Order: sequence, then C-alpha cells, then structure tokens
Amino acid sequence: MSIASSVPWGLLVPAAALVTLAVTSGADGPPSPPDSSAYTWTTLHRHGGELRGPEGIGVVLGDVVQRGNMVIAVAPNESFRSVDGGKTWKEIPDLRRPFGVAFANNGVVVVGRFDGELSRSVNDGETWTDVKTDGEGATFSLAFSGDTGFATAYGSLLHTADGGQTWRRSSMQSLLWTHVAAVERTAIAIAGAGLVARSVDGGETWQTRWLPDEHALNGVAFADDRTVVIVGSDGTILRSTDAGLSWTAVPSPARTHLRALAFASATEGLAVGYWGEAVRTSDGGATWTRERTGTRMHLMGVSARPGGGFLVSGARETVLAAMPGGAQ
Repeated sequence: MSIASSVPWGLLVPAAALVTLAVTSGADGPPSPPDSSAYTWTTLHRHGGELRGPEGIGVVLGDVVQRGNMVIAVAPNESFRSVDGGKTWKEIPDLRRPFGVAFANNGVVVVGRFDGELSRSVNDGETWTDVKTDGEGATFSLAFSGDTGFATAYGSLLHTADGGQTWRRSSMQSLLWTHVAAVERTAIAIAGAGLVARSVDGGETWQTRWLPDEHALNGVAFADDRTVVIVGSDGTILRSTDAGLSWTAVPSPARTHLRALAFASATEGLAVGYWGEAVRTSDGGATWTRERTGTRMHLMGVSARPGGGFLVSGARETVLAAMPGGAQ
C-alpha cells in the first residue's frame, strides 16, 4: 500500500482553507486565557478599516519575519513591510499571492507563492524578482540556514544551496507538505496527519515516518541542533531530542488548534493558534504554559525577534510583539 493511500485524508486540510477559516473573529471562542503572562504583548499592526481582504475586514497575515528594523508580514491578498521595527507600515504592491517568508544571508528575503513559484529580494524587500521552480502546487513554507534553504509545496519538497537563486525538487511522494524547519543541512518537514520527513544532507535525500498521533501537524521548529518541536490540531505538541529520529508527545495546556511555533533560543519558545491562543516554553519544549495575548483573533504565524521575544501575525492584519517581562 502506498503512503498516499494510507493518509487519513480528512486531516490533510489545504492551507488555503485554514487561512480562510482564520478570517473569523474570536467572539465565540474557548474560555479566556489565564490572568498572567511572561511576555508583554503589544499590537504593532491591525486592520484600519480599509476595504481589503475577504468580506473587506482585512487580510490574514500567515507569516511574519524581522531582521534588524525591517519587518515583513505576508498574506495571499496583501502584504506589508516596516523599516522601523513595526512602528509604521506600507503595503508591498509587487508581491503576488505570498504564503510564507524567510530570510537567507546578506539581505536576501524569499517568499513562497500561491502559484508554486517564489519571489526573491536582495535588498531586504525593497524590490522583488520571480524565481521559477519545478515544484507542484502552492509554496506554503520556507526555512533557511545560511544559503541552504528548503520549501514545502502542496505536492513537493524543494531545496536550494545558493540562497534561493535556484531550486531543485526532492524525490518525494506528492503530498500536502505544510511546513519545514532547518538547522545547518538538517531539515524536518511535516505533512498533515502525522507524516514527518527528515533530511540531513541539505534536501538531497529524505526519510519518512508516520507518527502514531493522527492529529493534523501544522508547525515545526528547531530549538537547537538536536531539539525540534511540532505543534498541531487540538493543542498537539510533539518533541524530539535527537534531531527528529524519535518523537514524544508533550502535555499541552492549549485548548484549541496550534498553527505555528518558533524558538528565540535553545530554551525560549512560543506556539500560537486559533482564538488568540499562545503557549510558551522556557525549557526547550519539555513543558508549556499558556500566555495572555490580549486578543481573540486567530494567530497564524510566529517568529523570533532580534534581541529577544517574538513577532506574531494573524487574522485582520494582526501583528503582535511579545517581549519578555509580562503583566502578572
């Protein structure tokens, strides 16, 4: 029996459908988060009332990254850029239907697009050029470690060794690869309902395995070169301490679907999800605690912020900064 035929297809929900779901507000979401927080949460951007996005209530920012004072937040409908650390923002007019964004070396920014191609900037997002690939379907997620990069698409995995100038398609079965994380030449990619792929040679070869937990897998991140964490539906958290060779379920305080996670250091991590949910770890993902975010918007992306803390993006053009030192 092929891998594809054994997939619980009900859990392989296309990312585009999840983005559409995230437009809704959290008016009837789960119980409110706790009354304390290890981070101070500040709104850097939100929908200002412009007629934009589905139903005119703003776009869903699925991914956000920062390098220096330059911040880029992307959505298939519209994307935004700040050059002052998130104080002021401008729309990016020449990005076409982006899903994911990542930094490579030396001012290079690479964006995955809905049409399966990529956009690349060599000047921190001021101008963009198209990059052709032989990938299959929309490009959802990107990860770089120096000039070595990886990308997941609806039906393929891609890799690059030159900072995203050229890409090669890995020899993998055509599945919905939703997210990828990398450290040096090691990468972990996830595909929906429990399938994990691992490469230790820059994406030339991959080994796959099914995890016993059949929850949808949505986000993956390395804490260090050995510790990697996956988050998913119903608050699922899985952790590996051997660079993805084996996995253990971790008790999760989350009360809804987790969509993304990031690590600011080998110990400090943050995962976010629907209805403003956020959970933090201070021990490399071994234990987790709920955060008070101050929003009920669906949170779809998170990345480490220079100097500490995190940036979080989500529905209705939400961009939040989570900085150490919260309200008790």
